[in-house]
Amino acid sequence: MTDIGKIKAGETLFVSGAAGAVGSVTCQIGKIMGLKVVAIAGSDDKVEWLKKELGVDVAINYNAPDFRQQVIAAGFADVYFDNVGGDILNLMMTRMAMKGRVVLCGVFPFLPTGPWCSLTQHRIKGAISDYSMWERNRVSSWTRN
Repeated sequence: MTDIGKIKAGETLFVSGAAGAVGSVTCQIGKIMGLKVVAIAGSDDKVEWLKKELGVDVAINYNAPDFRQQVIAAGFADVYFDNVGGDILNLMMTRMAMKGRVVLCGVFPFLPTGPWCSLTQHRIKGAISDYSMWERNRVSSWTRN
């Protein structure tokens, strides 16, 4: 996320699948790096956990009847970390800030073919679960003793 997403303090990061293993670490990295974190998960219990335990700024249940309105109210994403693809990815492509960056994680076979695919103002790149020793050491310095 730090390499592909090029995150900067003060930006807004949206994370789908935010209560899962990858998503929850992504949320924590975002908070550590000084971003506003908007987490998307699939239940009210997960939303509460994300707010109370991880300290995300906004958490949204994608099963809520007003999900789309809540996403719109949260603003535009400078960086979107996608763990799920599909309808949520399609929605988030309409919520990207100018020059926004999208990090795709594990959804390559399921990429949609919506009208946004022709957009060129966003950086869209996949993340393979292979990161350098430098990144591994950097992340380990963020953990609590």
